[in-house]
Amino acid sequence: GHNWLVALAAAPGEARWGLAACDVTTGELELQLVAADALAGEWARLAPRELLISESGEAPPALPADARLTRRASRQFGIDGARGRLCARLGVASLDGFGLEGLDAAVGAAGALVAYLEESWPQALANLRPPRAVRADATRKPSRPIERRTRSATSSSSSITSTSGPSVVSAMLT
Repeated sequence: GHNWLVALAAAPGEARWGLAACDVTTGELELQLVAADALAGEWARLAPRELLISESGEAPPALPADARLTRRASRQFGIDGARGRLCARLGVASLDGFGLEGLDAAVGAAGALVAYLEESWPQALANLRPPRAVRADATRKPSRPIERRTRSATSSSSSITSTSGPSVVSAMLT
């Protein structure tokens, strides 16, 4: 399963939020802008263990159930510092090749997320992957035929196993 840590920053002048989500187990990093009324759906999809928000910013209209809310210094959500922090962490000169245009609030949130991990759990950054932009149209449900093909391919595979019990991250973060 996934162990998502999420940072959220208000997008200036919009009823949207910049969301950065990092699976601290795999290093997967997603960045997106989410409409305020769509936050509950993202919480259901990600089920984050912890949510980082700015200490001086407004709280989001919807909060994830069972997630720890952690307020961080607002300067950590700043776009320029975030770009520098992400570039340094990924070993690149710029973020231009990652398709993050128009996602400044999410890049700011990602900067705060990386800063938090650097301070509190640096080993989680060892596997950090390049950020992946999630666009609103990419989260729509696939058409019916694709769902059928996916379902039949999944059900014929017997090598997929699941484990139960507490995750490493939940033990580390609690």
